[in-house]
Amino acid sequence: MGALLPDLIDKPIREIMLATFLSNGRLFAHTFLFIFLLLLVGAYIQKRSEENGGFALCFASFIHLCEDQMWLMPATLFYPFFGFDFPQGIIEGHWLEYFLGAFIRTYSVSSGPSYAFVSEWIGISILVIFMFHWISIRRFSDTVQ
Repeated sequence: MGALLPDLIDKPIREIMLATFLSNGRLFAHTFLFIFLLLLVGAYIQKRSEENGGFALCFASFIHLCEDQMWLMPATLFYPFFGFDFPQGIIEGHWLEYFLGAFIRTYSVSSGPSYAFVSEWIGISILVIFMFHWISIRRFSDTVQ
C-alpha cells in the first residue's frame, strides 16, 4: 500500500481535481515533506500501539520516490523549498487520455522494454514466487495436522 500511496494521492488530484491548470502527476505525495509526515505518523502509531506498520508505510512510499527517480525533479522532491509551484508538464485533454498514454508508453515493447516494464515484471515474478511458496507452506501445514 505504501509503495502505491504517492500515486494514489497525486494522480487523482492532478488528473481529476486540478487537470485544467496543473499538468504534473507528481505533487504533494512525491515530496520529502510527505515522507516526513508519514514518518511522524509511523512514530505516533509505534508509540501508541507498538506496531511498525506506519514505518513500513513510510519506507515503502520513500522507495516509490526512489523508483520514480525524484532526485531528477528537485523542485518537487524538496517542496516547498524551491517555491510553492510544481513544475508543469504536458496537459492532456482528458484524464483517460493521460492514463492510456502512460500505459502505452510504459508497456510498449516496440522500441525495447522500458525500465518500468522490466522492473514491474520482476516485481510481479517475485510476488508470484512468494504466493506459491505461501500456498505450499499452507498445504504442508494442513496435511501435517
